[in-house]
Amino acid sequence: MEEDPNYKQLIGYVLLKDEVTGEVLVYKRLVGGGEARLHGKASVGIGGHMNEVEGKTILKC
Repeated sequence: MEEDPNYKQLIGYVLLKDEVTGEVLVYKRLVGGGEARLHGKASVGIGGHMNEVEGKTILKC
């Protein structure tokens, strides 16, 4: 489906911000992650592609 331009894939992503201080969560990605190009890089959000789990609905995962 990712290869088919007739479909749009939603990618969940969350940014956490402290309402009082205005600070945004930033973290450094681990070297052991799946995407080598992101190893050691900083991120301001948590998210990414969602993989289907056989026998589970999104509410049960």
